[in-house]
Amino acid sequence: MAIRLRRLARGAARRLGFHVSSLEGLPWGASKFVDAAALIPQPQIIFDVGANAGQTVAELREVFPTAQIYSFEPIPATFEKLKRNTIKDLRCEAINIAMGAVSGSLKMTAGPIDGQNTANVSAKPDAPTVEVSVQTVDGFCAERGIGRIDLLKIDTEGFEMSVLTGAANMLGSGKIKMVLAECEFEPNPAEPHGNFFEIYARMQQAGLRLVSFYTGGVDGNGWRWGDALFARTADRLTTCSPYTVHKATSTGGLS
Repeated sequence: MAIRLRRLARGAARRLGFHVSSLEGLPWGASKFVDAAALIPQPQIIFDVGANAGQTVAELREVFPTAQIYSFEPIPATFEKLKRNTIKDLRCEAINIAMGAVSGSLKMTAGPIDGQNTANVSAKPDAPTVEVSVQTVDGFCAERGIGRIDLLKIDTEGFEMSVLTGAANMLGSGKIKMVLAECEFEPNPAEPHGNFFEIYARMQQAGLRLVSFYTGGVDGNGWRWGDALFARTADRLTTCSPYTVHKATSTGGLS
């Protein structure tokens, strides 16, 4: 019966122009969180920096049902959406602050398209702004007694390097196991994202290896922005192949 229902659902999705497949057996590079699960099957602590209205929390929960998620969203109006969308998730804490290089405050844009708001206010000179509180990853972890972050996801519209700067102690001491950062290869001032080459250099310095890319935006000039996954793989080998499905084994995963 279950198989028949799945077939009916897939058939209906195809008629609407969608493709539906199981999370199990996806090739490497198809799903960032499935890939992350292959490296750390049962993460305990996830930081969702730039949580917006909770879209990432919903994605994370499909793959990591028991992880503690800290979701950081600084824009007050967007934060209210985040709270409403995650209120039933008892292992998700919504926090109304930005993450940055130093604690304090800064101005951010507060336009109607909340997923494009940024601390780089010069990129959107006509957008309304709001003053927000800022904390560092290191400071937050010290206050909460958090000794390890299994996955640090950063989507801060060009503020990614500042977030990583504020996580210097956790990164340098090997306490952040994976980083998923939004980035771009070429600058786009009107729609800023983190500079991939700066992020890559910082990850190399911290001992994290580039694992995979996930395309976000593509236009006639090619790949414009997306996400890059970095992992602290220690001395273990991880097979990353489009022809190899994810299977947790004694020789895979992170230390």
